[in-house]
Amino acid sequence: MGKTVRKTLAETYRGHSAYFEDLVEKGKQSGEFRKHASSRAVAAALVGLLEGLVIRQYADPGLTDLAADYSAMVGLILDGISA
Repeated sequence: MGKTVRKTLAETYRGHSAYFEDLVEKGKQSGEFRKHASSRAVAAALVGLLEGLVIRQYADPGLTDLAADYSAMVGLILDGISA
């Protein structure tokens, strides 16, 4: 993989992760999420989950309903860190 592509990919992942980390931090501050929940780990799970579902959908569109499956799985993750 070329340096330009690798750099762009890294920036994209950092941006997505930062977005979700910020959301989790706000939820922790407001009391919606448990204080000990790892914002970084939750962000990584959410980004990785979406990436995996997109790959599955690309490989075989019948394997997943992207919107419904992502929503359901995000709900499970967020329920797991809810206060």
